[in-house]
Amino acid sequence: MFEYYGGKGNLVRWGYYPPPAHSTIIEPFCGAARYSLFYYRPGMRVILIDANPIIISVWEWLKSASEEDFLALPFVEHGEEIPRQDHPGATAFLGFALNQGSESPRNVAGKYTDRIRKLGWSRYLHNLRKIKTWEIICGDYTDAPDIDATWFVDPPYSKQSRYPYGRDIDYSLLADFCQSRCGQVIVCENSDAMWLPFRYLVDNKATQRKSSKLRNEGVWINS
Repeated sequence: MFEYYGGKGNLVRWGYYPPPAHSTIIEPFCGAARYSLFYYRPGMRVILIDANPIIISVWEWLKSASEEDFLALPFVEHGEEIPRQDHPGATAFLGFALNQGSESPRNVAGKYTDRIRKLGWSRYLHNLRKIKTWEIICGDYTDAPDIDATWFVDPPYSKQSRYPYGRDIDYSLLADFCQSRCGQVIVCENSDAMWLPFRYLVDNKATQRKSSKLRNEGVWINS
């Protein structure tokens, strides 16, 4: 639904992560929730959790917005200031959607403006319809219900400093959390991280800036 730094949209579409083995998907660090958006089918339960209130405000607006609200979003020129919307989540959505892989919403439209102007907002409507029953929680990953589910855990990586809500994570506690979940657990990290036995997945140039050193994607799966 929107661009986000470190998002997994391409890797999910290309099949690097297994599909959900359960009818419930939980993303404790949801960000743009590309895994849930790709694999959701009617009747599934999806729970999105994030400690960043800006991310949660975007999801709350998307969940409540009608198709008319969405199609009424303004188009602005590349380099122009993004106009403030009535709902702060709508303003933040534009700040993400009109820019490439930002960790926070920008105030000025970036290069994605031209792409969205060409394709139109209507191409997002099939995803907008998916999320009306999803559960949105602003909180820590430990606020997730301890239930049998497919867990897609994509936390701020342990060697990063870009996410303001990821700098105080105790990764030993997060490892315990991941290993104690019931069901299918998929954990994303840089491949050389040590807090779980991650295996190398792919050199992910698609979703990271050229200056980023966190491009060797790794994964840990509990089964």
